[in-house]
Amino acid sequence: MPMNTDEEFLRLLRSEEAREMEKGMKKLYQSYFQNISNFITQNSGSLEDAEDVFQEGILVLFNQVKDQNFVLTSKLKNYFYSICRYAWLNKLKQSGIRIEELKDFGEPTQMDDLAFKNMELSEEKKAMLELLQQLGEDCQQLLLHYYYDRFNLKEIAVRMDYASDEVVENKKAKCLKQLKQGIDTSSFFKKIFK
Repeated sequence: MPMNTDEEFLRLLRSEEAREMEKGMKKLYQSYFQNISNFITQNSGSLEDAEDVFQEGILVLFNQVKDQNFVLTSKLKNYFYSICRYAWLNKLKQSGIRIEELKDFGEPTQMDDLAFKNMELSEEKKAMLELLQQLGEDCQQLLLHYYYDRFNLKEIAVRMDYASDEVVENKKAKCLKQLKQGIDTSSFFKKIFK
């Protein structure tokens, strides 16, 4: 099966194996990042903005395809472009930037309400996502497997090629300590926990 079929992308993203998921995410980047980057840089954004929006789009798409009820009703390219397009327009709106004439590079598609609901993140969730991104890929993946996928320590050890569940427990503790330090130094969370 050719690598860039929508079914293959979805299969990789739904995979229980970390390497397969990572392969799918890399292929998404290779196939779609340039289009998203062009859209954002032509509409008041920077390359860094494009990278942030692309990561946010991957997170939303990843969460959606993990839902067994998810059905792709358009081309994945168009669907993903719409997720990222909406995320960028939302960021512009929040920062008060108006664009008179939007320059589109894709074929926007209708997104269902679920996609929009997943994009509407509270300020607390956005701040937490930023902190999680600072942890590094291993910590992100480990915490995602433990708290989101609800895998036990032995399952995580196997999926992430750790020597034992004790190693996973120690790594998880270090990741959580690092996250707590980030929360403690975050100006956003300092305001909340005064």
